[in-house]
Amino acid sequence: MGHLAACTALCNRAHATLPVRKLEWAARLAIYAVNLGVPMYFLGCWIAYPDSRGNIFRFPPEMTVSSVYFVACWAFLGITTLRWFFDRLTTGQIPQSESNRAETVDLRPLLGPQPVSSMKSRLLVWVPGNRPFDVAINEKQISMTGLQAAFDGLTITHLSDFHLSGDIARGFFERIVERANDFGSDITVITGDLVDSTRCFTWIPEIFGQLRAPHGVFYVFGNHEERLSRENYAELHRRLGQQGLVYLGGRWSQVPLPGGPILLAGNSRPWCLPAPDMRDAPPGSDAGGPPRILLSHSPDQLPWARQHHFDLMLAGHTHGGQVCFPLIGAVICPSRFGTKYASGVFYKAPTLMHVSRGISGLTPLRINCRPEITKLVLRAPRLDPKNASPRERTVLPRQAGDNARDIALLRAGRAHRNSGSRAGPPDGGLPTALDW
Repeated sequence: MGHLAACTALCNRAHATLPVRKLEWAARLAIYAVNLGVPMYFLGCWIAYPDSRGNIFRFPPEMTVSSVYFVACWAFLGITTLRWFFDRLTTGQIPQSESNRAETVDLRPLLGPQPVSSMKSRLLVWVPGNRPFDVAINEKQISMTGLQAAFDGLTITHLSDFHLSGDIARGFFERIVERANDFGSDITVITGDLVDSTRCFTWIPEIFGQLRAPHGVFYVFGNHEERLSRENYAELHRRLGQQGLVYLGGRWSQVPLPGGPILLAGNSRPWCLPAPDMRDAPPGSDAGGPPRILLSHSPDQLPWARQHHFDLMLAGHTHGGQVCFPLIGAVICPSRFGTKYASGVFYKAPTLMHVSRGISGLTPLRINCRPEITKLVLRAPRLDPKNASPRERTVLPRQAGDNARDIALLRAGRAHRNSGSRAGPPDGGLPTALDW
């Protein structure tokens, strides 16, 4: 078990950190060889040295390395188990996730008798418990510590990992887009791995071209786009642009909204370089600037997001692990953090992160890990009644989405009066009872 845990950990990190596919495959093949070869070696020792059975320390001196490795595997298993419990205690679903509404929709009956084309996928679809076409339609209301009241109620549709390859029927993705548009979010984002095969370039208008959001559809590429040739990579970029999608890889942009601008940026390292240069960007929300939202293909860029004071980070890539065991959860997860950020909502100050399980994959295997599309509703922090003034308490009984801006105006108006000026309300509008 310790040997298997060590090989799984190495495989997860190789898939997450090696930017060149040939290097990734070479590393994975080496890990697989070790994973199979070492147990065969120990089996041979067990057969060759019957006196050592039941006690590895009775191996002859030339087998000392084997004994040390055996002990190391048990030690690694113990450390991994302790870390797993620690992660579950310290990195669970966070208080910022105020409420969730979920609906599961089985799209398979809408896809005809052959929803997949390859023989491998046809066999996998019939694996007991496999639900690659049962899509979770989620709405999550999350409280963001630094979110200004003007952005309370901002909605974002988070999509990830379409993996258009031609194996899964186009109708599946068309239904996904219809459901995503039903959210009616302010903006829609896609966090990488859109297309795997050039034969699906002709699908782009009917799928990505149908996404609708009043303030834009934004995307970054992932490790699977990196596998395309330079010509096909550029062609994919061009076709998505023709459909009105905005590419954010390695850059940042301010998006005007009714409550003011927000800053969107994209970082898909280590596959797509460079990371955005934030030196000329407006200050973060903690310094009075616009909210910062990062699109990243992998959750591994969380330290970078924290370093650059992003309020929200949206990621994919992990597919949630694809196979989740009862109690244990995901085991295989392509991240240098292992399964720590396989899917869900996480907080590491000052950044809130949402990791999507994605929509599809090259291997249609989803056991206890349904594909998902998510609508995020961002909420400003609720006001603690103990810290509210008497006038602020008059709006507290209402919902946070209704009273957040009113409370902000009350406080801004009070600060304005304390400054000795009565030129008008802070936002330049006509004075109201809340302002004065």
